[in-house]
Formats: sequence, C-alpha cells, structure tokens
Amino acid sequence: MLRDLEKADIVQNLEDAGCPGELIRRFMKTLEEGAIQDCSRLLDGYRRTLLDDIHTREEKLTCLDYLRYQLRKA
Repeated sequence: MLRDLEKADIVQNLEDAGCPGELIRRFMKTLEEGAIQDCSRLLDGYRRTLLDDIHTREEKLTCLDYLRYQLRKA
C-alpha cells in the first residue's frame, strides 16, 4: 500500500498536511528504514498537535461568540 506510492507523492501529502520540514525528513528516513510503526507514531504525534490547535481555536471562538451574544443582548 504505502510502498506503491512514490516518494514525491508521500512528501507532497505530508506537505499538504502542513507537516514541518523536520518531521517530513524524519518520516522519510524512518520509512526508508522500514519502521512503519514508527512512521505511524510520527503521524499520530503530528495529528495530536493539529487536533490540540483545533481545540484551542475552538475555545477562542467560544469566547468571541459569548461576547458577541452579550453585545446583541445589550
């Protein structure tokens, strides 16, 4: 499955996902070593980072929405 993808396609996918260059380099090196589970752990870690960012932004939106609500009530 992953072996069917070209290296350039994998790098492009990681870039499209917003992965930083260092993570891409580590991922590709790990992939070349055949350590698929370690590759998965790298992706899981970055996914957690993205999800944490979403939750942080969601909290900020909630604060703004509350203030907007209060302004409309005034």
